[in-house]
Amino acid sequence: MNEKIKELLQKAAQDDQLAAKLEACKTSEEAYAVAVSVVEGVSKEEFVSAMKQLKAAIDASTTLTEEDIGKMAGGIDSSEVSVIVGATLSATSGAAAIAGAI
Repeated sequence: MNEKIKELLQKAAQDDQLAAKLEACKTSEEAYAVAVSVVEGVSKEEFVSAMKQLKAAIDASTTLTEEDIGKMAGGIDSSEVSVIVGATLSATSGAAAIAGAI
């Protein structure tokens, strides 16, 4: 992935206002406009491609089966697993917001 896109994702993860701006985007054009206001040197094609890849990775990583949860739990109460998984998923919300607009 392009280093500038990585930089954008890091900034979005650290800046709630930036993450909110990206989350509010309804189109790839809107998301790209926000992205280039934060980092330079990213073409729209690179941005869209990276966000599609990111979305696919997030979708794949957030689909948990009962077996996955059981393997993760390792003796932890299932309600605690839900809290842990929820916290992990919310940490990726900035990236997901960007990817969702694509």
